[in-house]
Amino acid sequence: MDSWISAKEVRELLPDGFVSHLQPASSSLSPSRHPALIPTLALGAVCIAVAAVLLRSSSSARLLNDALHSQDPSAQLKATQGLLKLGPDALDETKAVVSQSENHDVTSLAIAGLANHRDYSSIDLLFAKLDDPTPFVRASAARALARLLGRDHHFPVEGSADERVKSKETIIADWNALKNTELFRRNIDRLHVNTEDRQ
Repeated sequence: MDSWISAKEVRELLPDGFVSHLQPASSSLSPSRHPALIPTLALGAVCIAVAAVLLRSSSSARLLNDALHSQDPSAQLKATQGLLKLGPDALDETKAVVSQSENHDVTSLAIAGLANHRDYSSIDLLFAKLDDPTPFVRASAARALARLLGRDHHFPVEGSADERVKSKETIIADWNALKNTELFRRNIDRLHVNTEDRQ
């Protein structure tokens, strides 16, 4: 390229002893800020970031497919664990597993993952899982809600339908009261900042 420069003109690339032997640079720009390099480096960084996003997206789509459709239940569990390791980047896929999986172990694992990631956007989905026909899944949803809300309501997993309805109404009322408090909003903001820092 016409705008390339010789390596000997980039002082930062040479040992200290060689710097005194260099001729003054022909440009008033710092060699490390050469105009031809800046756009190239910026483009390279963008390409790397886009490639990483595409790779994660491809990986999460594959894992979601395996979690829902693999014929091997252990492969479904392994794929769900893979989604949880992707963290916030795969929360939508994790919620899809909770909604669609017919494997109770997989559903429960995904529910626990949502709670571990403090995904408050999944609260309504967890409320729905309190009505799941399987006590094991209902128990997982109750544990997840207790973790997210900071209070164990002792949901009657094995109780009658009426007992479960009353308990669920209490949990929903507590959530509605909690989500409107200033303390909760500040905690959510702090949680988002911490998540962005980890990314």
